[in-house]
Amino acid sequence: MRWDENSNYDAELNPRVAIVRHQNSQVSYKLAYGEAFQEPSPKDLFGGWNGRASNPSLVPEKARNLEFIATYQTRRFMHNASVFVADYRDVIAGGDNVGGREVFGFEYKSSFNFQNFLTDSNDMSGTFYYTYTDTRADMQYNNALGAWEYAEGPTGDIAPHKINYSLNTPVRKYWNVNVAANWVSERELFSQNPLRADSNPNRAENRRAESYIKVNANLLYERERYRIGLKVENLLEEDYLLPGPESASSGDNFSQDFDGLQNSLLPQVNKRVYSLIFTLKI
Repeated sequence: MRWDENSNYDAELNPRVAIVRHQNSQVSYKLAYGEAFQEPSPKDLFGGWNGRASNPSLVPEKARNLEFIATYQTRRFMHNASVFVADYRDVIAGGDNVGGREVFGFEYKSSFNFQNFLTDSNDMSGTFYYTYTDTRADMQYNNALGAWEYAEGPTGDIAPHKINYSLNTPVRKYWNVNVAANWVSERELFSQNPLRADSNPNRAENRRAESYIKVNANLLYERERYRIGLKVENLLEEDYLLPGPESASSGDNFSQDFDGLQNSLLPQVNKRVYSLIFTLKI
């Protein structure tokens, strides 16, 4: 149990409870429930300026979360599957409390290790994660009116599907190669973003944040007292855009002058980025 006393928002009591069942040495189950609250940041309360809203009357966000997890583990593999639901109230966005949001999701995690195909090398190991997330909001922003209105729809900016994969390969005694890939599916934008057509009557074409895959690689040479590493980010030189921050209100019509200062879509580095790392133990 967590109890908070706040001079502005009164008292908050938030319980967290979990029940764990170990079926045997390989199988476990867990049911977890928790509540939490998040008070508005000083920037949300008082940090307003032209192009960014603030509101000293904001109240804290409140959240409730329920999750069921099942785990199966052997000498070589670990499988973890979970289903979760979350409920948010008095969500803060654009200087307002904008009602509730509901989240439903499924996540599968796996880690593994197996014999290396290279002689005189330690076992190979890796991970695989898949996440499905469905988010709904009961208020949407009307860009034409510049106001929030009651209308159920996607929350936006959250990808429904994500996959993460990594493989670690020792090479003989001192070398190690690691490759990690991250795939993110196409996603709707936040309703304040003027590129989303269903919340902007002045826009005919709906624009989404497109899917992308990013691959990183690491080469490591390690002895007892030092290590040298070469890291390569965005190995495939993926060119992609991420949803903009906060209201992301700048749009993509550059022939007009908008008050919005946050990019609606943020370009990412579309070239390989190399980093050389040297560590010495003294």
